[in-house]
Amino acid sequence: MPDFLSFFLLKPDAIDRGLRGEISNAIKLEELTLTETFDVRLTRWDLLCLYPRIRTLKAWLRSEQYLAHRWIPVMVVGGEDAISRMRRLKIALRSRYPDPQDAYYTLVHAPDTPEDADRELNVLRKFGRNQSRYELECH
Repeated sequence: MPDFLSFFLLKPDAIDRGLRGEISNAIKLEELTLTETFDVRLTRWDLLCLYPRIRTLKAWLRSEQYLAHRWIPVMVVGGEDAISRMRRLKIALRSRYPDPQDAYYTLVHAPDTPEDADRELNVLRKFGRNQSRYELECH
């Protein structure tokens, strides 16, 4: 299988529950290489760039409440078949640490396809900590 980059966007519930170290260890156990970490602070409009499949106002507002206007860590990894391995790891983490009060809180986001990974990483890197939002567009 070819090498690809993939990533985890650590959602606020993962950070609030103190799972960043556990997630890092899980990535190491998968024998993937952490190649980059950075933080993003997304606005409601950035979420539409990141998640263009948001179809309802309710889902968009819920995503904004959950993800926007706070610093969110991104962990970029590389390795053989990284995308499918990170997707399996995402599912395992969600099974291991479910939120009994809110199924919307899902710990991490990882892309499902190489195309999603490329598009989403481009969006996240544009909106990273050292970027000026006024110079950026969602493409």
